Amino acid sequence: MCLRDRPASLVRVELTDDYLSFSPAVCGGVMDVFVERTGGR
Repeated sequence: MCLRDRPASLVRVELTDDYLSFSPAVCGGVMDVFVERTGGR
């Protein structure tokens, strides 16, 4: 299902990979992101 077919939502992003994984996503944080389609078709 694409974004235009979905209602706005809150998405949790966890940047907590194992420190030894050398992932650029390791910052030890968790953030909630509000996702909403604006404009366009």
